[in-house]
Amino acid sequence: MVKGFVEFIRRGNAIDLAVGVIIGAAFGQVVNSIVGDILMPAIGRVFGSPDFSSIVFFASAPDSGGLDVGQLITAVVNLLIIAFALYFFLVLPMNALRKKQEDPASPVPPPADVQLLTEIRDLLKTSSQFPQD
Repeated sequence: MVKGFVEFIRRGNAIDLAVGVIIGAAFGQVVNSIVGDILMPAIGRVFGSPDFSSIVFFASAPDSGGLDVGQLITAVVNLLIIAFALYFFLVLPMNALRKKQEDPASPVPPPADVQLLTEIRDLLKTSSQFPQD
């Protein structure tokens, strides 16, 4: 049993998974910091902080129970605001940067003498005076 575990570890899958989890957790902290420290205060100043926590369905009297959907609605609205902000402030700029890096440089036109020789070659090929290869 220990031998099988050692072979599993040596294959690298477990190591890759561990590294991915650690990097994912660190990236999660970065995203949480961007959202909590930068985006949400800015959004709160512009739109105000959404709070639907007082919405309750099927309650006959205050504090009598019922379906407390206000927290859910607040969480969904916050998710949509965060997703919107992350998309426009992080995803779109990163996609534009990636696209700019992937675009190959425009091809450099050949020198004038090479263009002239190419035109002469093409004319010779179309000419009926000379046999074609």
